[in-house]
Amino acid sequence: MKKIALLIVCLGFIPAVFWAAQDPASSKEEKEEVKPSVPDLLKREQEGEPLTTEMHFILGLDAYDRGDMEEAARRFGISASKGKGSEAYNKWGLALSDLAEMKGDEALFRESFDKFAEAVRLEPDDHEAYYNWGVALVNLAMMKEDEVLLRESFTKFAEDVRLNPDYHHA
Repeated sequence: MKKIALLIVCLGFIPAVFWAAQDPASSKEEKEEVKPSVPDLLKREQEGEPLTTEMHFILGLDAYDRGDMEEAARRFGISASKGKGSEAYNKWGLALSDLAEMKGDEALFRESFDKFAEAVRLEPDDHEAYYNWGVALVNLAMMKEDEVLLRESFTKFAEDVRLNPDYHHA
């Protein structure tokens, strides 16, 4: 009887030891990097730690959400210049076009067009960049009362719809 009790204890103990010894982040999903919080990123930056491309992108999203288009454009610009790609160029263009609309600044609109063009050059199927480019064109067309710009926006919206027919905003 003592041998059976010892065996039960051991068998109960071995799986417990085995599972406790397992790396809790052993699956692919669990190994994904946890994104740091915005306050943590700002603290790191203040302490002189260099931020990654993704960290600048996160700070750009936060600035955009707060309505700070100048900071958002700056952060997305850093992210784009460090290789973030189409997504960063699209967001950079979006921040610039929003800033242009707020300031009534044609030069900022034109700069946003360059960012959208780079986004679609890097990722030709980036329908959101076409949509955002179209919106920026409409906003400048309305500001300048320019029918040519308005017609140009139609081509961007048409490309957006071609790439993603379910994207009803366009």
